[in-house]
Amino acid sequence: MIDGEVNGSDVLYIGADVHERETQLAIFEPGGTLLQEKRIPTKDLQSFLHSLPAKEKHLALESLGFIYPLYDKLKQVPGCDVAVANPKRIRQTSDSKQKHDRADAKLLGNLIRTNFLKRSHMSDAETREKRFLINDRVKYGLRKSELRGAIRWLLKRRGIEIS
Repeated sequence: MIDGEVNGSDVLYIGADVHERETQLAIFEPGGTLLQEKRIPTKDLQSFLHSLPAKEKHLALESLGFIYPLYDKLKQVPGCDVAVANPKRIRQTSDSKQKHDRADAKLLGNLIRTNFLKRSHMSDAETREKRFLINDRVKYGLRKSELRGAIRWLLKRRGIEIS
């Protein structure tokens, strides 16, 4: 490392433990040497990846509630392969009982480096949007039915007739 920058390798493997505000990174070279551990604001993750000198970057991150917009932004970084993993499947792979950001970032980086990361399928934006629409319609339809039943019960309990 020179002045906090990663240098030298054409291929980098990056494990990222992403949270809403900050992301913990562990950056490895192909041989397994940990080049750098770094904590950056999540909003700066795309520009940080863009600034790395390697031609080929392999990024592993866990699935989380806001994964889709982040995934779409990171896929735009040239030469960056973004892999999303299911957190439950990562825990099955790991022997570690430690659960903190640095350990998670290192684990993700090593899993993608050794090709043991079990990737989650990430559908395209159009398919995702259709799924969200269907799920929301079902969810709000169920809420509507529950509310209708609750209101009818409240009225009936007070002796108010409805037609």
